[in-house]
Amino acid sequence: MKQRVCLLTTLLFAIVGCVDSRSVGYVDRSNVPDGFVGKSYRAWLDGRTIFIEVDQIPGLNVVGIEHRIDAGAIYLQPRRASSGGGGTALLRVDLSAESLPPGWERRIYWLTLEYFYPPGNPGYSRPEARKPAERVQVRWVDN
Repeated sequence: MKQRVCLLTTLLFAIVGCVDSRSVGYVDRSNVPDGFVGKSYRAWLDGRTIFIEVDQIPGLNVVGIEHRIDAGAIYLQPRRASSGGGGTALLRVDLSAESLPPGWERRIYWLTLEYFYPPGNPGYSRPEARKPAERVQVRWVDN
């Protein structure tokens, strides 16, 4: 029984460590990379809701948009599914329950590349060994 508890505890710490040991800082890119799912999009704001219309890639569709707030900026990542046809999808990011800093509308980015450092990797325990994540500022359309 003690071995099982020890193994479960070790696995739990490893999983939590992977989640908490991500990139440090951000590097700005000028354009969304070619392989980025959701590269072709139109985005607009209505109050505290971000609307994003995405051109779908057959067989690799965007089914949602994840978001997080870090250092006063909002980071968006498409949630993908390996199914579906072409066309477009209208997705919403509701920020009404979030505590947003003044001027948040000018600090919304696509998170295009992020690194995670598992146990055993030098970046896991040493943040100075980690690479920065890459971001691209969201372009808005007039709507």
